Amino acid sequence: IEKDFTRVGEVNDENDDLEDEEELDRQDMFESQYNFRFEESSGHDGVPQIVSYARGGAAYKDSLRRKDETRKLKRQQRKERKAEERKKKEEQLKRLRNAKKAEMQAKIRTI
Repeated sequence: IEKDFTRVGEVNDENDDLEDEEELDRQDMFESQYNFRFEESSGHDGVPQIVSYARGGAAYKDSLRRKDETRKLKRQQRKERKAEERKKKEEQLKRLRNAKKAEMQAKIRTI
């Protein structure tokens, strides 16, 4: 009686081992497909190639995407504003110098 139980158990173990191996094979297949999902096997000589897309180029020139030049415009506006402020400051300094010269000439005339 004991021999029959061990034989039945052995058969079940073999079936379980086969099922486990099949499951492991399916897992390995899924994992390899997932890991290499970005590669194409259509390269020359069957060697997998990673798909990449060029930056810039003709595809981007024809795109409908609006060109974002806000930073460029802000820099230009700031530069113009600073130049205007410098000009005003220089004019004010000229007026002050001329006023000082006129004051000194007035003092010299009184002497």
